Amino acid sequence: MTKKYFSTKKLLFPLSVSLLLFTLFTLSFNGPGGDVPLAYAASQTTVQQAFTQASQQYGVPVAILQALCYMEGRLSQHGGSPSIDNGFGCMHLVKNQTADTLDQAAKDLNVSTQQLKTDMATNILGGADILHQDAIETSATHTLPTSLAGWSDAIARYSNATVPSTAQLYVNGLYQIINSGFSAQADDREIITLAPQQVQPANDTQAQLKNALTTQATMPTGCTNDGKVDYPGAIDCILDPNVYDCEKVSSTAPCNYDEANRPTDFSIDQIVIHDIEGTAQDALSTFQDPNSEVSIHYIVGSDGTVYQVLPEQDIAWQAGNYWYNEHSIGIEHAGYDETGFQWYNATEYLASAKLVAYLLKKYDLPLDRSHIVSHGTTPSPTIGTEPNHVDPGPYWLWPYYLQ
Repeated sequence: MTKKYFSTKKLLFPLSVSLLLFTLFTLSFNGPGGDVPLAYAASQTTVQQAFTQASQQYGVPVAILQALCYMEGRLSQHGGSPSIDNGFGCMHLVKNQTADTLDQAAKDLNVSTQQLKTDMATNILGGADILHQDAIETSATHTLPTSLAGWSDAIARYSNATVPSTAQLYVNGLYQIINSGFSAQADDREIITLAPQQVQPANDTQAQLKNALTTQATMPTGCTNDGKVDYPGAIDCILDPNVYDCEKVSSTAPCNYDEANRPTDFSIDQIVIHDIEGTAQDALSTFQDPNSEVSIHYIVGSDGTVYQVLPEQDIAWQAGNYWYNEHSIGIEHAGYDETGFQWYNATEYLASAKLVAYLLKKYDLPLDRSHIVSHGTTPSPTIGTEPNHVDPGPYWLWPYYLQ
């Protein structure tokens, strides 16, 4: 905020009155433990100064703020555009059906949501504010943690994951960054460095993690959490073969996958990464329609929930090339490929990476781009149908994902 509070050419009030009003204005914008107007202070700082100021203001360790900004946004505001989870900035302040940390931070800091979306220093302050609240709410004593390791429950809640296993992935991912450290460039070309610190997050049980989460996922139509899935922890949305299996329905009925006994009859050699061009629910609505003539094995939502649509042994109509369908497992992701106006968030990346790691181990596949492929690199079945697809697009962070 660069606006001057009083004109230097013409004083509208006596100086003493002006100073009094300015003091009252300043005090009205204080955050916990601070004495500087947050919006004004944020606009005057470098990124590193913003981390330090936010830590002092809200009691969140600088290392946690830096690691979170790096993990979620790669030290970038993404030009003010939202993630697929409708989260903004390097601290991923969200406003969606299950959480609204964006409006909460705006209210607490007395700034506009637009400033949180576009100004990194303000965004960092907002993230620290939410982490402070999460730490207080998840603490048995309603006090801030006294060590880096003690912030795990607050981080789990901050993830906006709706299942404990995904929240734990988020916690582990952030502490892994703290343990390894990084040096990277922010939007303003400033180099931010986090020195490695060996710290082990608190080993919370799944029950404790569940209590740390603010919401639970709403179960989509046709899905249930019954454990009858190939991938442990996935939500069972497996299609009824009597309705969707082309080997079982009549020859005149619509269908969208083929029954098989893979890898016995067809080897599984690749994992194909897709994006949905929408949400997980959009994908389910498509795959639950036999007239769509498309299908998939797994869907990963923006909150990290994994849905299984077909058994891995069956052939999904997903890659746009039947030979590749026979020899691959397809994974859809909430998101968009071409424009990048909605980017993929850390919770979704982490949940997908764990699923892929499971599949690589199960089918004895190496971790490389020859076996984990994008839908866009799958050859079209004929020259006349080139190109095939472009997803997950240029905004999918392959090095981060594979790491």
